[in-house]
Amino acid sequence: MKKILKALVICFVVIAIDLIILGGANYSKAKQIEEFNYQYKDDISYFEYKLESSIIQIFAVKSDGEYLGTGFFMNDQIITSYHVVSKAKEIFISFNNDYFAYKATISNYDEENDIATLRALEEIPVHSSIDFSLSYEKEDLVYICGFDIDYSIKPSIIEEEMYIYEGNDYIKINTPVNRGNSGGPVIDKNGKVIGILSIGNGFNSSLTPIRKVLNLIDK
Repeated sequence: MKKILKALVICFVVIAIDLIILGGANYSKAKQIEEFNYQYKDDISYFEYKLESSIIQIFAVKSDGEYLGTGFFMNDQIITSYHVVSKAKEIFISFNNDYFAYKATISNYDEENDIATLRALEEIPVHSSIDFSLSYEKEDLVYICGFDIDYSIKPSIIEEEMYIYEGNDYIKINTPVNRGNSGGPVIDKNGKVIGILSIGNGFNSSLTPIRKVLNLIDK
C-alpha cells in the first residue's frame, strides 16, 4: 500500500511539474505574440483598412449547429475553406461593420485540398479583390486575415514552405488561430494572398497554398 501511495505521489509531482513547465511555455509564447503584434502594429492597421471590403465572415448553418469562418474576394469570386461550408443547409456572408447577412451558396469545391468558392444569392456591398502571389520562402513575414472572434489581422512567420499532412502539402506558419479564421487569406508583406488558413494545431497553423485555389478557379 505504501509503495502504491509513493508511486501516486511521484506521479502527481511529475504532472504538477509538467503543468508548470507547460504554463510557463504558454505564457512565454503569448508574450512573444503580444510583442510581435506590437512591432508590426502600423502594418496591421494599414492592412485592416485596405482589405476591409475584401474579407467577409461566413456563417454556415448545419444540422449540428452554426459554424463560423472567413472568406475573401479574389478574381471576383468568394474563396474559403471547404470544411467551413461543407454539408451546410444555409450559408450567409457578412462584411465587417455591416449589420446585414447575405445568402450565398457553394459554386465549386475541392474537398481534398479543403477549398470552396461561393456565389452570393443577393446583391452585396461593393467589394474589392485581393491579388495573389506564388512566391514565398521560409521565415517570410506574413499576415493572417480574418475573423478571430472579431475582424483582425495579425503577423506570423512561415516555418515550412512545404508541410505534408495526410498526403497533402501545406504551408506552415508559427501562429495559433481560432476556428473563426478558417478560410481566411494569409497575405505577404505586399498584401498579396499566398494561402488560405486551413488547419490549426497547437501553436502552429497550416495554409492551403494559393496555387491550389487557382487550379479550382480555372476549372
